[in-house]
Amino acid sequence: MHLYLTGDYRNCSYVNADGQAIYVVETSNSGRFKTVSTVKRTNGKDGPVSSNNNFTDVGEIVFNPPTSLIQLDGASIHLHSSIRLGGREYETSRFFSKVGLKNDLGFTGPDGVDYKWRLKNKALQLVRRNADKTPIALFHPKIIGWLRKPRPASLEIFSEETVDLIVVTYIFAQKEYDSRRAKAQTSPMVTSAPGFLNGVTVVARGEALQDR
Repeated sequence: MHLYLTGDYRNCSYVNADGQAIYVVETSNSGRFKTVSTVKRTNGKDGPVSSNNNFTDVGEIVFNPPTSLIQLDGASIHLHSSIRLGGREYETSRFFSKVGLKNDLGFTGPDGVDYKWRLKNKALQLVRRNADKTPIALFHPKIIGWLRKPRPASLEIFSEETVDLIVVTYIFAQKEYDSRRAKAQTSPMVTSAPGFLNGVTVVARGEALQDR
């Protein structure tokens, strides 16, 4: 199964081979440097992408810079980033962890299975954290098509039982990888790229924050 991206991964539809929007991701700015990415899945009804009746909200990622602070009763409070997933809300710094020498992005899904996003040939791949590193999903970058046949960016899904999990965590992992790469490019003295985690939090809609 392939989900093809119609634009930037944080503001586009994820469509199937027939062009039907299966997921829609919308990202808005909310306050200084804070962004909120909402992930919606189709209900299988015909109708415009803009209609909320045709889609169900399955997750949200709130990105706050690591230095985000607010003043409350004279005290400085750090604003964590967060992700909503599987009906729960988590701090990303607790939900995700750095794994291995390459700082892969590990987490335990609502299904109780351990996963990690890792880089494979400069593209993100989701695998199970078992002896076989069972592939779950693979991101294919967009090809413009000078020497190769052009193709849109896509997520190749190998486990259709966990697509919500794949899409929501992919958005977080891609944002973290982009931040890591940008930091490495602007820091010539850095000998290795920083890890995935930059203080982002994972929030699940509808319930109080759950630590892991």
